[in-house]
Amino acid sequence: PLLNALLALDEPERSSKWLRCLFEEDKDEAITQIALWQAYQARFAHAVDKHGRPLLPAAEFIKNVSTTFADKAAAQVQAGPVQKFIIKGIRIRDAPVDLTGRPYQKCLWPTLTPDGTGTRTCGGFFMEPAEMFTHIFADHLHVPRTASPSPSPQPPSAGEGEVALVEPKTGPKIDEGKFTNEEGSYRCLWPGCTKFRNPILIRPAQLATHIKIKLPLSLARVHQIPQPYPNPPRPTSNAHQDPSPRRLTPLSLPSPAELGIPCDNAKFHVPVYCCG
Repeated sequence: PLLNALLALDEPERSSKWLRCLFEEDKDEAITQIALWQAYQARFAHAVDKHGRPLLPAAEFIKNVSTTFADKAAAQVQAGPVQKFIIKGIRIRDAPVDLTGRPYQKCLWPTLTPDGTGTRTCGGFFMEPAEMFTHIFADHLHVPRTASPSPSPQPPSAGEGEVALVEPKTGPKIDEGKFTNEEGSYRCLWPGCTKFRNPILIRPAQLATHIKIKLPLSLARVHQIPQPYPNPPRPTSNAHQDPSPRRLTPLSLPSPAELGIPCDNAKFHVPVYCCG
């Protein structure tokens, strides 16, 4: 979605937006002009013919970097045995942001290095909970998917005494199909996790409940907090009773069913509370 939004823009706005999404101001950091120019080319050159929006010439692009960051990023020549042409005052963001400034979240699952001799952080970036969940289940845990069902005719309209089945309009969805709930050997390698560090026989629905609380808070929908429960009646004769009892507020997290995992056992949907 972010790339599509950028491809719809004309220059120099496109390069300015792209720079803001991937870089931020830092007076002590620098990046070489050639590295920045090559990254810009690699991202947009393939779309020139398709969208008819040409790239900026190299000199214009470098000038636009300073314009984008209000002259806090300046083109300089770094002295040394080999001169380097740099942009002083910017650095790569730890995580990219979208056009509104909302940050993407990084998958921290460890993966093998290309030579197979070590591990490194996955590094995939995701904005929505279903996207990161699907990525972890499919690409890291390799949970099998269910077979795609054959198209079926639409059910008749609900009549008297019947309940119409309505697809939920909100909540994370998985376009590629649902996952099976067959028991298998799985382990959780999310940094800091100790519960499923070693392989264990477990159903994906149970594992989903564990994995979803590992997701960054902004992906776990904790911002959707219902109203607190009403205050309980206060005792009239206990002088030591706290006059302002603490209330527990449920945090709304995606259920296994929302995340595309069949589950017929309510115990797998574990409520999470915080003190309010």
